[in-house]
Amino acid sequence: MTPILKIDFLTGSMEAGGAQRVISILANYLADKGYSVRIISLWGPDHYELNDTIERVRLHKHPLFKSKLINGFSNFLSFYRKKSNRPDILSSHIDLYGYISIPIGKIYNIKVIVSEHNNHLAYNNRAQSFCWNYLYPKADMVTILTEFDKEHFL
Repeated sequence: MTPILKIDFLTGSMEAGGAQRVISILANYLADKGYSVRIISLWGPDHYELNDTIERVRLHKHPLFKSKLINGFSNFLSFYRKKSNRPDILSSHIDLYGYISIPIGKIYNIKVIVSEHNNHLAYNNRAQSFCWNYLYPKADMVTILTEFDKEHFL
């Protein structure tokens, strides 16, 4: 018998938004197909209805720094330290969560899919550029919104 594939989705929150809606649709679809699915958030409430088999993990502790990204990295690193918490695939969504998912995926040998929810003209800051130019190439896969962005991300 083939083991059930474990898939984690990482997002800042599951509040109302387009990326969160995409996560809920993908997670529900995969759960309906029999995959083991978790949605891990770093802050905020839930907005979308999820399949009862989807596990919600809220790493909402922010004890160290004011930065949600730094605290998220620390909380996520601690969560995956326990081998039984590690998935087969980690899918991160929204903005700079590649800063969390890609290094942690490399540390714990987890396949990482980064989903970019903005077109490449939407941001022009150093943090985003560093993530796109230096971290995204280390992900196992990057998904983008449109053909328009394809050439930029290649």
